[in-house]
Amino acid sequence: MTGMFKFARKLGRNRKVAPHADSLHSMERMRAIIDRERMRSDRGNSMFAMLTFTLVEPCTDEQFECLGQVLKQRLRVTDDAGVLGPNCVGAVLPETSVVGAWKVADNVCELLPASFPRPDCKVYVHPADRDPAAREPGEQIAAGDNTSPGEPIDAASQPAEDDQTIENNQPVGLGQSTGVAVAEATVATATQATAMTAVVMEQHPRSGEAMKLLFVQAMPWWKRAIDVIGSATALIVFSPVLLLAAIAVKVSSPGPVFFAQRRHGLGGRTFTIYKLRTMCVDAEAKKAALRSISEQDGPAFKLKNDPRVTRVGAFLRKTSIDELPQLFNVLTGDMSLVGPRPLPCNESEGCVPWQQRRLDVTPGLTCIWQVRGRSKVTFDEWVRMDVQYIRSRSLVTDVALIAQTLPAVVLRKGAC
Repeated sequence: MTGMFKFARKLGRNRKVAPHADSLHSMERMRAIIDRERMRSDRGNSMFAMLTFTLVEPCTDEQFECLGQVLKQRLRVTDDAGVLGPNCVGAVLPETSVVGAWKVADNVCELLPASFPRPDCKVYVHPADRDPAAREPGEQIAAGDNTSPGEPIDAASQPAEDDQTIENNQPVGLGQSTGVAVAEATVATATQATAMTAVVMEQHPRSGEAMKLLFVQAMPWWKRAIDVIGSATALIVFSPVLLLAAIAVKVSSPGPVFFAQRRHGLGGRTFTIYKLRTMCVDAEAKKAALRSISEQDGPAFKLKNDPRVTRVGAFLRKTSIDELPQLFNVLTGDMSLVGPRPLPCNESEGCVPWQQRRLDVTPGLTCIWQVRGRSKVTFDEWVRMDVQYIRSRSLVTDVALIAQTLPAVVLRKGAC
Protein backbone atom coordinates (compact mmCIF):
# COMPACT_ATOMS: atom_id res chain seq x y z
CA MET A 1 0.00 0.00 0.00
CA THR A 2 1.12 3.56 -0.66
CA GLY A 3 0.32 7.10 0.26
CA MET A 4 -1.89 8.21 3.10
CA PHE A 5 -3.39 4.79 3.81
CA LYS A 6 0.08 3.28 4.24
CA PHE A 7 1.01 6.11 6.59
CA ALA A 8 -2.19 5.51 8.56
CA ARG A 9 -1.13 1.91 9.02
CA LYS A 10 2.19 3.08 10.40
CA LEU A 11 0.42 5.10 13.08
CA GLY A 12 -1.86 2.19 13.88
CA ARG A 13 0.86 -0.36 14.61
CA ASN A 14 1.27 -1.45 18.18
CA ARG A 15 4.97 -2.21 18.06
CA LYS A 16 7.60 0.19 19.31
CA VAL A 17 9.93 1.93 16.87
CA ALA A 18 13.05 3.21 18.59
CA PRO A 19 14.01 6.80 17.75
CA HIS A 20 17.06 7.23 15.56
CA ALA A 21 18.07 10.44 17.40
CA ASP A 22 17.97 11.73 20.94
CA SER A 23 16.15 14.82 19.68
CA LEU A 24 13.23 12.82 18.26
CA HIS A 25 10.36 11.20 20.12
CA SER A 26 9.72 7.49 19.61
CA MET A 27 6.87 6.35 17.42
CA GLU A 28 4.88 5.27 20.46
CA ARG A 29 5.29 8.72 22.04
CA MET A 30 4.27 10.42 18.78
CA ARG A 31 1.05 8.39 18.66
CA ALA A 32 0.24 9.62 22.16
CA ILE A 33 1.04 13.23 21.22
CA ILE A 34 -1.13 13.12 18.10
CA ASP A 35 -3.97 11.59 20.10
CA ARG A 36 -3.57 14.30 22.75
CA GLU A 37 -3.72 17.11 20.20
CA ARG A 38 -6.66 15.50 18.45
CA MET A 39 -8.58 15.32 21.71
CA ARG A 40 -7.69 18.93 22.54
CA SER A 41 -8.81 20.05 19.10
CA ASP A 42 -12.05 18.04 19.17
CA ARG A 43 -13.01 19.25 22.61
CA GLY A 44 -12.08 22.87 22.01
CA ASN A 45 -12.13 25.24 19.11
CA SER A 46 -8.56 24.81 17.95
CA MET A 47 -6.74 23.17 15.10
CA PHE A 48 -3.32 21.64 14.62
CA ALA A 49 -1.13 20.61 11.75
CA MET A 50 1.34 17.82 11.24
CA LEU A 51 4.32 18.17 8.94
CA THR A 52 5.94 14.96 7.71
CA PHE A 53 9.41 14.43 6.25
CA THR A 54 9.94 11.19 4.32
CA LEU A 55 13.65 10.56 3.94
CA VAL A 56 15.17 9.17 0.77
CA GLU A 57 16.06 5.52 1.29
CA PRO A 58 18.43 4.13 2.30
CA CYS A 59 18.46 6.58 5.20
CA THR A 60 20.93 6.52 8.07
CA ASP A 61 20.85 7.27 11.76
CA GLU A 62 23.06 10.29 11.04
CA GLN A 63 20.36 11.71 8.75
CA PHE A 64 17.73 11.24 11.45
CA GLU A 65 20.04 12.94 13.95
CA CYS A 66 20.68 15.84 11.58
CA LEU A 67 16.98 16.34 10.83
CA GLY A 68 16.16 16.01 14.51
CA GLN A 69 18.64 18.72 15.46
CA VAL A 70 17.33 21.06 12.77
CA LEU A 71 13.74 20.52 13.94
CA LYS A 72 14.81 21.13 17.54
CA GLN A 73 16.35 24.41 16.44
CA ARG A 74 13.38 25.53 14.33
CA LEU A 75 10.30 24.36 16.25
CA ARG A 76 8.56 26.15 19.10
CA VAL A 77 8.56 24.79 22.64
CA THR A 78 4.90 23.79 22.13
CA ASP A 79 5.76 21.69 19.05
CA ASP A 80 6.90 18.06 19.05
CA ALA A 81 8.96 16.05 16.57
CA GLY A 82 9.44 12.32 16.39
CA VAL A 83 9.67 9.13 14.36
CA LEU A 84 6.59 8.03 12.41
CA GLY A 85 8.10 5.11 10.55
CA PRO A 86 11.35 3.52 9.34
CA ASN A 87 12.07 6.49 7.06
CA CYS A 88 9.56 9.11 8.21
CA VAL A 89 9.77 11.94 10.74
CA GLY A 90 6.85 14.11 11.79
CA ALA A 91 6.38 17.46 13.53
CA VAL A 92 3.14 18.17 15.42
CA LEU A 93 2.35 21.89 15.29
CA PRO A 94 -0.49 23.06 17.60
CA GLU A 95 -2.49 26.13 16.55
CA THR A 96 -0.89 26.09 13.10
CA SER A 97 -2.53 26.50 9.70
CA VAL A 98 -1.55 24.79 6.45
CA VAL A 99 0.29 27.94 5.30
CA GLY A 100 2.17 28.11 8.59
CA ALA A 101 3.18 24.45 8.37
CA TRP A 102 4.57 24.94 4.85
CA LYS A 103 6.62 27.88 6.11
CA VAL A 104 8.13 25.58 8.71
CA ALA A 105 8.88 23.03 5.96
CA ASP A 106 10.67 25.71 3.94
CA ASN A 107 12.70 26.86 6.93
CA VAL A 108 13.73 23.32 7.88
CA CYS A 109 14.85 22.55 4.33
CA GLU A 110 16.87 25.78 4.29
CA LEU A 111 18.68 24.78 7.46
CA LEU A 112 19.58 21.27 6.28
CA PRO A 113 23.08 20.81 4.82
CA ALA A 114 23.34 21.05 1.04
CA SER A 115 24.48 17.42 0.94
CA PHE A 116 21.37 16.20 2.75
CA PRO A 117 19.08 14.28 0.33
CA ARG A 118 15.85 16.25 -0.05
CA PRO A 119 13.01 14.74 2.02
CA ASP A 120 9.47 14.61 0.68
CA CYS A 121 7.25 16.86 2.78
CA LYS A 122 3.52 16.78 3.34
CA VAL A 123 1.14 18.75 5.53
CA TYR A 124 -1.91 17.37 7.33
CA VAL A 125 -4.40 19.42 9.31
CA HIS A 126 -7.19 18.69 11.78
CA PRO A 127 -9.99 19.55 11.59
CA ALA A 128 -9.82 20.26 7.88
CA ASP A 129 -12.99 22.34 7.74
CA ARG A 130 -11.32 25.13 9.73
CA ASP A 131 -8.65 25.84 7.11
CA PRO A 132 -9.47 26.89 3.51
CA ALA A 133 -6.13 25.49 2.34
CA ALA A 134 -7.02 21.97 3.52
CA ARG A 135 -8.75 19.40 1.38
CA GLU A 136 -10.43 16.08 1.87
CA PRO A 137 -8.71 12.92 0.54
CA GLY A 138 -9.32 12.64 -3.21
CA GLU A 139 -10.51 16.25 -3.53
CA GLN A 140 -8.92 18.08 -6.43
CA ILE A 141 -7.58 21.63 -6.44
CA ALA A 142 -7.63 23.66 -9.61
CA ALA A 143 -4.22 24.50 -11.05
CA GLY A 144 -3.07 27.97 -10.11
CA ASP A 145 -5.40 28.23 -7.12
CA ASN A 146 -3.19 28.74 -4.08
CA THR A 147 -5.90 29.61 -1.59
CA SER A 148 -8.81 27.25 -1.47
CA PRO A 149 -9.67 23.72 -2.60
CA GLY A 150 -12.57 22.70 -4.74
CA GLU A 151 -16.02 22.24 -3.29
CA PRO A 152 -16.27 19.33 -0.81
CA ILE A 153 -17.69 16.14 -2.18
CA ASP A 154 -21.13 15.30 -0.82
CA ALA A 155 -20.44 11.76 0.42
CA ALA A 156 -24.13 10.93 0.61
CA SER A 157 -24.60 11.52 -3.12
CA GLN A 158 -21.37 10.01 -4.40
CA PRO A 159 -20.60 6.40 -5.28
CA ALA A 160 -18.53 4.47 -2.76
CA GLU A 161 -14.81 4.96 -2.86
CA ASP A 162 -12.89 1.75 -3.11
CA ASP A 163 -9.70 0.93 -1.29
CA GLN A 164 -7.70 1.87 -4.38
CA THR A 165 -9.01 5.44 -4.15
CA ILE A 166 -7.67 5.75 -0.62
CA GLU A 167 -4.41 4.00 -1.32
CA ASN A 168 -3.61 6.07 -4.39
CA ASN A 169 -3.49 9.37 -2.50
CA GLN A 170 0.23 9.56 -3.07
CA PRO A 171 2.24 11.83 -0.74
CA VAL A 172 3.02 15.13 -2.44
CA GLY A 173 6.69 15.87 -1.93
CA LEU A 174 7.99 19.35 -1.29
CA GLY A 175 9.47 19.24 -4.75
CA GLN A 176 6.03 18.49 -6.20
CA SER A 177 3.94 21.07 -4.40
CA THR A 178 4.67 24.78 -4.27
CA GLY A 179 3.19 28.06 -5.15
CA VAL A 180 5.11 30.03 -2.51
CA ALA A 181 8.82 30.80 -2.88
CA VAL A 182 11.16 29.84 -0.10
CA ALA A 183 11.68 32.64 2.44
CA GLU A 184 14.74 34.77 1.75
CA ALA A 185 17.86 33.19 3.08
CA THR A 186 20.74 35.08 4.56
CA VAL A 187 23.72 35.82 2.36
CA ALA A 188 25.68 33.09 4.11
CA THR A 189 23.10 30.47 3.27
CA ALA A 190 21.79 31.78 -0.06
CA THR A 191 23.68 29.28 -2.18
CA GLN A 192 22.66 26.37 0.04
CA ALA A 193 18.99 27.47 0.10
CA THR A 194 18.94 27.75 -3.69
CA ALA A 195 20.34 24.27 -4.11
CA MET A 196 17.91 22.80 -1.58
CA THR A 197 14.73 24.50 -2.80
CA ALA A 198 15.05 25.00 -6.55
CA VAL A 199 12.45 22.35 -7.32
CA VAL A 200 10.00 24.09 -5.00
CA MET A 201 9.38 26.69 -7.69
CA GLU A 202 7.13 24.52 -9.87
CA GLN A 203 3.74 26.20 -10.23
CA HIS A 204 1.43 23.91 -8.30
CA PRO A 205 -0.90 24.92 -5.46
CA ARG A 206 0.11 24.15 -1.91
CA SER A 207 -2.45 22.52 0.29
CA GLY A 208 -2.86 20.28 3.29
CA GLU A 209 -4.58 16.94 3.55
CA ALA A 210 -7.36 16.24 6.03
CA MET A 211 -5.76 14.32 8.88
CA LYS A 212 -8.70 11.99 9.52
CA LEU A 213 -7.30 9.10 7.49
CA LEU A 214 -4.14 9.18 9.59
CA PHE A 215 -6.28 8.10 12.52
CA VAL A 216 -7.56 5.03 10.70
CA GLN A 217 -6.52 1.75 12.29
CA ALA A 218 -5.85 -1.07 9.87
CA MET A 219 -7.71 -4.31 10.50
CA PRO A 220 -5.50 -6.99 12.11
CA TRP A 221 -5.08 -10.18 10.10
CA TRP A 222 -6.73 -12.28 12.82
CA LYS A 223 -9.80 -10.06 12.75
CA ARG A 224 -10.18 -10.31 8.99
CA ALA A 225 -9.75 -14.08 9.20
CA ILE A 226 -12.55 -14.32 11.78
CA ASP A 227 -14.74 -12.09 9.61
CA VAL A 228 -14.31 -14.17 6.47
CA ILE A 229 -14.73 -17.54 8.18
CA GLY A 230 -17.52 -16.35 10.46
CA SER A 231 -19.59 -14.52 7.83
CA ALA A 232 -19.25 -17.31 5.25
CA THR A 233 -20.26 -19.94 7.81
CA ALA A 234 -23.19 -17.86 9.08
CA LEU A 235 -24.48 -17.25 5.54
CA ILE A 236 -24.50 -20.99 4.90
CA VAL A 237 -26.12 -21.86 8.24
CA PHE A 238 -28.75 -19.12 8.11
CA SER A 239 -29.48 -19.24 4.38
CA PRO A 240 -32.81 -21.10 4.90
CA VAL A 241 -33.87 -18.49 7.48
CA LEU A 242 -32.84 -15.68 5.14
CA LEU A 243 -34.80 -17.25 2.27
CA LEU A 244 -37.97 -17.68 4.34
CA ALA A 245 -37.68 -14.14 5.68
CA ALA A 246 -37.25 -12.75 2.17
CA ILE A 247 -40.39 -14.56 1.02
CA ALA A 248 -42.31 -13.19 4.03
CA VAL A 249 -41.21 -9.63 3.26
CA LYS A 250 -42.24 -9.98 -0.38
CA VAL A 251 -45.71 -11.38 0.21
CA SER A 252 -46.58 -9.18 3.22
CA SER A 253 -46.06 -5.73 1.71
CA PRO A 254 -45.38 -4.13 -1.68
CA GLY A 255 -41.82 -3.13 -2.47
CA PRO A 256 -38.37 -4.68 -2.74
CA VAL A 257 -37.15 -7.43 -0.43
CA PHE A 258 -33.89 -5.71 0.47
CA PHE A 259 -33.24 -2.24 1.81
CA ALA A 260 -30.02 -0.54 0.69
CA GLN A 261 -28.62 2.59 2.33
CA ARG A 262 -25.42 4.60 2.13
CA ARG A 263 -23.47 4.71 5.39
CA HIS A 264 -20.11 5.95 6.62
CA GLY A 265 -17.47 3.33 7.26
CA LEU A 266 -13.73 3.24 7.89
CA GLY A 267 -12.26 6.74 7.77
CA GLY A 268 -15.59 8.19 6.63
CA ARG A 269 -15.59 6.20 3.39
CA THR A 270 -19.14 5.58 2.22
CA PHE A 271 -20.50 2.14 1.37
CA THR A 272 -23.88 0.53 0.81
CA ILE A 273 -25.32 -1.48 3.67
CA TYR A 274 -27.97 -4.15 3.03
CA LYS A 275 -30.85 -5.26 5.24
CA LEU A 276 -34.13 -7.05 4.77
CA ARG A 277 -36.79 -4.38 4.32
CA THR A 278 -38.79 -3.92 7.53
CA MET A 279 -40.58 -0.66 6.69
CA CYS A 280 -42.96 0.70 4.11
CA VAL A 281 -41.39 1.74 0.81
CA ASP A 282 -41.65 5.49 1.55
CA ALA A 283 -40.09 5.20 5.00
CA GLU A 284 -37.21 7.58 4.25
CA ALA A 285 -39.62 10.31 3.09
CA LYS A 286 -41.56 10.01 6.36
CA LYS A 287 -38.49 10.09 8.59
CA ALA A 288 -38.24 13.89 8.77
CA ALA A 289 -41.75 14.17 10.22
CA LEU A 290 -40.83 11.69 12.99
CA ARG A 291 -37.48 13.24 13.91
CA SER A 292 -38.98 15.35 16.70
CA ILE A 293 -40.18 12.27 18.59
CA SER A 294 -36.97 10.24 18.21
CA GLU A 295 -36.17 8.37 21.43
CA GLN A 296 -32.43 8.65 20.80
CA ASP A 297 -30.71 11.97 21.41
CA GLY A 298 -27.95 13.28 19.17
CA PRO A 299 -27.84 12.75 15.40
CA ALA A 300 -28.97 9.10 15.52
CA PHE A 301 -32.64 8.26 15.00
CA LYS A 302 -34.35 5.55 17.09
CA LEU A 303 -38.09 5.02 17.65
CA LYS A 304 -39.36 1.93 19.46
CA ASN A 305 -42.90 1.97 18.06
CA ASP A 306 -42.02 3.31 14.63
CA PRO A 307 -45.24 3.56 12.55
CA ARG A 308 -43.28 2.89 9.37
CA VAL A 309 -42.42 -0.67 10.42
CA THR A 310 -44.52 -3.45 8.85
CA ARG A 311 -45.96 -6.35 10.82
CA VAL A 312 -43.41 -8.80 9.43
CA GLY A 313 -40.72 -6.14 9.80
CA ALA A 314 -41.39 -5.82 13.52
CA PHE A 315 -40.67 -9.54 14.01
CA LEU A 316 -37.54 -9.39 11.86
CA ARG A 317 -36.24 -6.45 13.88
CA LYS A 318 -36.87 -8.08 17.26
CA THR A 319 -35.03 -11.20 16.20
CA SER A 320 -32.35 -9.25 14.26
CA ILE A 321 -33.03 -11.45 11.22
CA ASP A 322 -33.23 -8.28 9.13
CA GLU A 323 -29.48 -7.78 9.78
CA LEU A 324 -28.43 -11.09 8.17
CA PRO A 325 -27.74 -9.58 4.69
CA GLN A 326 -25.01 -7.50 6.33
CA LEU A 327 -22.97 -10.68 6.49
CA PHE A 328 -22.30 -9.96 2.80
CA ASN A 329 -20.92 -6.56 3.84
CA VAL A 330 -18.64 -8.36 6.28
CA LEU A 331 -17.52 -10.84 3.64
CA THR A 332 -16.60 -8.03 1.22
CA GLY A 333 -14.69 -6.11 3.91
CA ASP A 334 -16.93 -3.04 4.24
CA MET A 335 -17.88 -4.21 7.71
CA SER A 336 -16.58 -6.51 10.43
CA LEU A 337 -18.39 -8.89 12.76
CA VAL A 338 -17.41 -6.61 15.67
CA GLY A 339 -17.12 -2.84 15.47
CA PRO A 340 -19.10 0.38 15.93
CA ARG A 341 -22.41 0.32 14.12
CA PRO A 342 -22.26 2.37 10.89
CA LEU A 343 -24.60 5.35 10.85
CA PRO A 344 -26.45 6.68 7.80
CA CYS A 345 -24.38 9.39 6.13
CA ASN A 346 -26.60 12.28 7.23
CA GLU A 347 -26.52 11.09 10.86
CA SER A 348 -22.76 10.51 10.79
CA GLU A 349 -22.21 14.00 9.41
CA GLY A 350 -24.18 15.34 12.37
CA CYS A 351 -21.63 13.97 14.84
CA VAL A 352 -19.40 16.49 16.60
CA PRO A 353 -15.63 16.08 16.02
CA TRP A 354 -14.85 13.87 19.04
CA GLN A 355 -17.69 11.52 18.09
CA GLN A 356 -16.05 10.99 14.69
CA ARG A 357 -13.52 8.75 16.48
CA ARG A 358 -15.94 5.89 15.91
CA LEU A 359 -14.85 5.99 12.25
CA ASP A 360 -11.25 5.06 13.16
CA VAL A 361 -11.99 1.35 12.74
CA THR A 362 -14.09 -0.75 10.39
CA PRO A 363 -17.77 -0.70 11.45
CA GLY A 364 -19.37 -3.92 12.59
CA LEU A 365 -22.51 -5.95 13.20
CA THR A 366 -22.15 -5.84 16.96
CA CYS A 367 -20.17 -3.94 19.57
CA ILE A 368 -20.33 -2.95 23.25
CA TRP A 369 -23.41 -0.79 22.69
CA GLN A 370 -25.37 -3.70 21.22
CA VAL A 371 -24.84 -5.94 24.27
CA ARG A 372 -24.92 -3.35 27.06
CA GLY A 373 -26.63 -0.19 25.98
CA ARG A 374 -28.93 -0.01 22.98
CA SER A 375 -31.62 2.67 23.38
CA LYS A 376 -31.08 2.86 27.15
CA VAL A 377 -28.10 5.20 26.90
CA THR A 378 -27.47 8.67 25.47
CA PHE A 379 -25.70 9.08 22.17
CA ASP A 380 -22.59 10.40 23.95
CA GLU A 381 -22.50 7.23 26.08
CA TRP A 382 -23.02 5.16 22.94
CA VAL A 383 -19.98 6.78 21.30
CA ARG A 384 -17.92 6.40 24.49
CA MET A 385 -18.65 2.66 24.33
CA ASP A 386 -17.42 2.62 20.73
CA VAL A 387 -14.25 4.49 21.71
CA GLN A 388 -13.77 2.04 24.60
CA TYR A 389 -13.90 -0.82 22.10
CA ILE A 390 -11.43 0.90 19.76
CA ARG A 391 -8.93 1.32 22.60
CA SER A 392 -9.29 -2.27 23.81
CA ARG A 393 -9.74 -4.05 20.47
CA SER A 394 -8.24 -7.54 20.65
CA LEU A 395 -8.98 -11.14 19.77
CA VAL A 396 -10.30 -11.82 23.28
CA THR A 397 -12.55 -8.73 23.19
CA ASP A 398 -14.02 -9.65 19.80
CA VAL A 399 -14.72 -13.25 20.78
CA ALA A 400 -16.35 -12.11 24.04
CA LEU A 401 -18.61 -9.59 22.28
CA ILE A 402 -19.67 -12.15 19.66
CA ALA A 403 -20.53 -14.59 22.48
CA GLN A 404 -22.51 -11.89 24.33
CA THR A 405 -24.45 -10.87 21.22
CA LEU A 406 -26.41 -14.13 20.97
CA PRO A 407 -28.11 -13.74 24.40
CA ALA A 408 -28.83 -10.10 23.56
CA VAL A 409 -30.65 -11.18 20.39
CA VAL A 410 -32.49 -14.04 22.12
CA LEU A 411 -33.67 -11.70 24.90
CA ARG A 412 -34.93 -9.31 22.18
CA LYS A 413 -33.29 -6.16 23.42
CA GLY A 414 -34.28 -4.39 20.25
CA ALA A 415 -32.89 -3.82 16.78
CA CYS A 416 -30.12 -1.43 15.88
